[in-house]
Amino acid sequence: MCPTASSTSSIDRANPTRPTLRRAVCAAAILAATTQACGFQPMYGAKDPAVPRLLERVEIASIADRTGQLLRHELTRRFKPRGSPGPDLYTLTVSLSEETEGIGLRIDETATRINLSLTARFAVRDKATGLTRFQGTEMSVNGYNVLRSDFATVHARADARQRAITRIAEGITRRVSIWILQSSQPENGSGDKG
Repeated sequence: MCPTASSTSSIDRANPTRPTLRRAVCAAAILAATTQACGFQPMYGAKDPAVPRLLERVEIASIADRTGQLLRHELTRRFKPRGSPGPDLYTLTVSLSEETEGIGLRIDETATRINLSLTARFAVRDKATGLTRFQGTEMSVNGYNVLRSDFATVHARADARQRAITRIAEGITRRVSIWILQSSQPENGSGDKG
């Protein structure tokens, strides 16, 4: 084969990732330019500082049981990282339900794997009027193995429950943040959901 018949230069053959890297950089630049043009803005970025400030003004009501206490702690960490800046405008109420289902069964019908489902129904109420301004449901399903050691199984169940709590707290925070962002924009009106 003649060296001049090749369409790639000797530099490109030595480093075959260089053209791919150039394409990736160009694609990233085009993506960044187009997302800015369509009105995309980060939820927690410097563009709208009202969202974190308003999240800090949401009181998180007590939630029943130990799982509820852990969820309330996770929500407080996300909503009020610096504490409460002033009087709360809203109250977030959450009710939790937990279910388990054996999915891996032995011949003697004992479970070897269990799905733990945690469901949170939440509502944001206006403290001044008591009206529900926003409500929703978040659910997380996490599995754990039933092991020969009871201690290991209890630890695996606690870990699955903590993963579910973390995911639910992230989901509630994200959804309430979006509601705050949408309801603070004048073209959307009041942003109420019942």
